[in-house]
This record gives sequence, C-alpha cells and structure tokens, in this order.
Amino acid sequence: MRDDLHHSLPLRSPWRAVVKAASSPAMRGNLADLMTRALWATVGACWDSDWGASFQAVLNAQQQDMFGQERLERSLRYLEATAPDHFARRACEVAYAILMNSESGADVARQVRSAVFEAALEDGIEAAAARVAHERPGQHAGQLRRKLYSEIHNCNLPERPGPKRRSPKPSVEDGLRTPLAVSF
Repeated sequence: MRDDLHHSLPLRSPWRAVVKAASSPAMRGNLADLMTRALWATVGACWDSDWGASFQAVLNAQQQDMFGQERLERSLRYLEATAPDHFARRACEVAYAILMNSESGADVARQVRSAVFEAALEDGIEAAAARVAHERPGQHAGQLRRKLYSEIHNCNLPERPGPKRRSPKPSVEDGLRTPLAVSF
C-alpha cells in the first residue's frame, strides 16, 4: 500500500491520520486509537448536543405503561425529524430497528449506543476509502478498507478517548548531550 494515501483526504479530516497510520507500518500500533478518535471527532459534537441528550433520554426512559411503545416511536420520529445531521438521522434509524426487535428487560440503551457507533465507524471507513479510490484509482482503496475493517474489533467505541499522550520534551541539557554524527 502506498504511504501517501492520506493526501487524498482534506487537511482537516479526522480520518486523514487514520489513513496515514494504516499505510505506515511504524504507526499501525495505534490505528485502533486513531480510529476511535476520528469517530468521536465526527460524532461527538452531535452526541454531546441538546439533541444527543434528548436522544439518550428517550433510550434510557423506562416504559412503564401499556402505551410506552407508542410514545417511544413518536419520540424517535420527532427526534429523526429534528436531527441536525446525517449521523443523527442514522442513529434514529438504528435505534428504531433495535427497539422494535429487542426483548423487554434488555439494556437497550447500551445496544443502541454500540450499534450507532459501529455504524458511524463503518460510514467513516467507507468515506475514507471512497476518497482514496477517487484520488488514487487502483487497489489501494480495497487494501485500506480491509486494513481498517480488521481493526474495528480493537476499537473502544462507546468510551470517549482520553487526551492524547505526548512525549515529554527533552530538556536543554538532554539536547546538548545528543550525539551528532559528523561525516566529511
């Protein structure tokens, strides 16, 4: 796989770092972390908004009476109509499908959240592969897609990633002790 595939994506795309890590053997160790970060950079704004809070409240609501299912369907239709973006509409579709097929007593909110994040991750992978295929015709997009799909099971999707760990800066003394190779 080429090591410059990340140039196919826009500079500000969070998936650019993912594509760069997938095509670089030295960076493959943190590919799952980069995929999780890209997912949360894409989805986090919607999930943390007022709409996301309403969506989670609907999922966590206890349906105590006989008409709970009808209220739930009505709430999901309203949330889908007021969805701020594609991810939010997709989340409503996934939630509706899971809620209509789930057993009573199951942790539906956790199931929906997991399914929504998996769907969003797959959308991100497909979008990145499509950009690479458009810019660099050939088999690079297929290789990238296989590499990214093979890392999905290593991603911790429902948990927001912590801040990036940065290596400590060397002190001035460490910089002065750095051996320099001199060749004439």
